[in-house]
Amino acid sequence: SQSRTSLQDSGMMAGYKAGSGFYLSNQDGSFSLMMNGLIQTRWVMNSNETRKDNGGEENEYGFQIRRARLAFTGNVVDPSWTYNITGSFEGPGVDEPIFGQTGTQSNGGTFEFQEAYIAKQLESGLTMTFGQFKTPWMREELVDASGQLAVERSTINEFYNQDRAVGLMVDYATDSWNFAASYNNGQATAISSPTRYTNFTNTRTDWAVSGRFEYKFSGDWSDFDTFTSAPGDEEAVMVGLAGMGQKYGDESAFDGLKVWGFTADVSAKFGGFSVFASYVWQRYDNESNGGEKYDPWGMVVQAGYSLNDEWELFARYEEGNANGGPGNILNLGAEDGNPSIITLGANYFVNDNVKFTVDWGINFADNMNIFAANDSNTGWTTSDKSDQWVLRAQLQLMF
Repeated sequence: SQSRTSLQDSGMMAGYKAGSGFYLSNQDGSFSLMMNGLIQTRWVMNSNETRKDNGGEENEYGFQIRRARLAFTGNVVDPSWTYNITGSFEGPGVDEPIFGQTGTQSNGGTFEFQEAYIAKQLESGLTMTFGQFKTPWMREELVDASGQLAVERSTINEFYNQDRAVGLMVDYATDSWNFAASYNNGQATAISSPTRYTNFTNTRTDWAVSGRFEYKFSGDWSDFDTFTSAPGDEEAVMVGLAGMGQKYGDESAFDGLKVWGFTADVSAKFGGFSVFASYVWQRYDNESNGGEKYDPWGMVVQAGYSLNDEWELFARYEEGNANGGPGNILNLGAEDGNPSIITLGANYFVNDNVKFTVDWGINFADNMNIFAANDSNTGWTTSDKSDQWVLRAQLQLMF
């Protein structure tokens, strides 16, 4: 009672805002603190004949805590100065794999900062962000883990995604389009190299840039915060284009290697029906060191349909090639699919804060080694046979 009286006397406001979390703020909103969190716990079963051929069990299953995250956001002095400090007790993932190798397990439940940045919105509409953040590259990665359609993002995203980088980002948004560009210490690629909390003494790149342009045909920008669409939602359609480039320096084992990339995507929602499709291509150019060029690519197509306010059905197809061959687009069973996965599943929305998701996926390609890399984050493991399948069930809670 005494604490509540003191809070009221100081002119502070406190409470819970749906979709944002718990907050503290002074009366005029010039200073604020918002706290929210995310917990994702799941059960996974993986069936892999290659593991059996090597003397292991064909079927492996069990529980894991995929994400346990806390975020502190808000503003100081006035709403134009904002901050974000987000940390997560990371699940048992793997380091990024190098071509032809598999990753090694890391971050078994340790607390690690993800976002840590300061942002300033100028009167011109320009926003400048300083610190550690997700660079403007893959849209699937930019959509928060809580807003995904399936239990986990695609293996294509996990191979090509940018993760976080330390640097500067500038973005400008209007009612119909926005553009963001970043100069940083280097974002994640297929090359094993740290990107989080780097500094000028250990940055692995000589330079690294990325940029993303989005055009909205209909809807609000907030409509694209998630991949799901509830019955009665207004139409929302958006396309995106992004590019990236970076050159590894003498702090890296791949000094002189250049990586370039391009991705395009479309997102659409029509009152309970959602569609997302993306294509990504990268070039790894190591010719300056007497090496070769690789042109890996990947594609993802997914759709969801809400039967009512509680149930949503979804399907996803993903295909890629780490060696850069032409591939066989939409050709199930392509030997060079690497991978070629169909995932089917359903979401059950208990309420606005709790969601249960179950999905099942099967890989038709013969080679999952580079894309899976024993990454328990997705449930897929390395194999050189087709028909590996994964069953996943997840309970998600936001607060």
